Amino acid sequence: MDYADPQDSGYGDDDSTPSSLHPDRFDHDHISKLEVFSQDLQRAISNSFPRPNTSYISVHVLLLRWAEDDLNVQDELTSLKEVFENQYHFATEQWDIPSQNPTRALQNKLYDFQNCHQSEDELLIVYYGGHGDPDRRGRSIWAAYMIFSVHTPNLLTNFRNKKSDSPTLNWSSLQHLLENAIPHVLIILDCCYAANAARDTSDGTRKELLVACGRENPTLGVGIRSFTSAIVEELQAFGRSAFTVSMLYSRLVTMRWRLAYTPVHAVLSEHGGHSIELAPLSALTQTGKSSDENDSGFDEDMMDISTPEARVAPNTRVLLLVSISDDAAYDIAEWKKWLVTQAPVEITKVEVKVEAVFKSHSTMLVTSIPIVAWDCLPNRAAYRFIGFVKSGNLDQKHLDVERDNERLAATISTQQGGMRPVKKQLQLLESGTLSTSEQLSKERDAARDSLSEIQQSMKATKSNLLAQQELAAQRQVLLARKEQE
Repeated sequence: MDYADPQDSGYGDDDSTPSSLHPDRFDHDHISKLEVFSQDLQRAISNSFPRPNTSYISVHVLLLRWAEDDLNVQDELTSLKEVFENQYHFATEQWDIPSQNPTRALQNKLYDFQNCHQSEDELLIVYYGGHGDPDRRGRSIWAAYMIFSVHTPNLLTNFRNKKSDSPTLNWSSLQHLLENAIPHVLIILDCCYAANAARDTSDGTRKELLVACGRENPTLGVGIRSFTSAIVEELQAFGRSAFTVSMLYSRLVTMRWRLAYTPVHAVLSEHGGHSIELAPLSALTQTGKSSDENDSGFDEDMMDISTPEARVAPNTRVLLLVSISDDAAYDIAEWKKWLVTQAPVEITKVEVKVEAVFKSHSTMLVTSIPIVAWDCLPNRAAYRFIGFVKSGNLDQKHLDVERDNERLAATISTQQGGMRPVKKQLQLLESGTLSTSEQLSKERDAARDSLSEIQQSMKATKSNLLAQQELAAQRQVLLARKEQE
């Protein structure tokens, strides 16, 4: 959890240093057809949101820190413990790593922790806050004090508490105890170079890793801008709602104003599957008492009725490059229509946009999707992250189309507004409130004529809009066919 300024990436003094600006080969991997991406996207969206009528019978949390702690992480651990216990009703325990034989001591603790829970309906959460650093083989090392690092040698000389003989342990050699556990497991690490713990995978039940930073990045220490502080705040913000770890990550990753480095979410289970779900448990469940009203463990009275889609960061999305085989241009034009008219509910409940399409060695589709969907996509070489964005394509042509659509929508809205007083007048006339006899008949006929004209105008406007949309779709199909020829 130490602070360090990141080093610039790219070509350095040595020409052998790779750069992301220049590809190392011309041909990139691609999927055979667009249907593969559609299926992956559908599964990703489905796996990223909570499912109805699912829960854990119990959740057990183990909070780890060093007994000799020079970062003073205790206050943040206390805050995290209070949220897990008081808001979520999770069984929570803090355990301090001793300086004497730390590896053996933590190994025994983790073995006892996972051995006491042997059900796939249970969830184990393990959190660590402290120093971290990779060794020369890239394994994750935890330390009680600041130690010399191959990544930040200049920075470490500025710390008075720096000790080269700090107690350390190899977390990479212990994590397998959790990866092989029967219950589902969530590992949360707030330390420097934390993503080095994501090197191993498990073939058992769901295992996920949520960490403060990447493999080559440090992170901030204790304070308002720390990763742990952000997690506490977001856990409180979810309140009584059910959410997934992917949803939590989607909110953390957008906190650029607060977090100095991008958090990392990794799935350690080889088979993938649904993201781990978190929600407040009934207070009776963790005490071992039965609850006739709620056998599932979830406190249904505490659940938020808002939709899961409303509880993810809506303003920031992922721009994704999808490489598809050469004959996909026509498919993309059809896919854009499919997104609007026939897409499954898993896709229609979130916004998926086609931002651009290019011809290359393969067809290159640029699309923007929610962070939660990107987070749960399978790791295919044909899918490449471009960046986080907060708008659609700002190209002038796209802006013109958007303005035309806005004008048509405003026209329809104005016409609908003009219908209200005419309808009201017609109702009053028919009830005889305004006048009687021949005058009543004339005014009623005039009101009906006015209402009919407005309705015909609205119908023509809507027909014009549909015709423009259909014409644009036909043009895209024709262009795609010409490019194939």
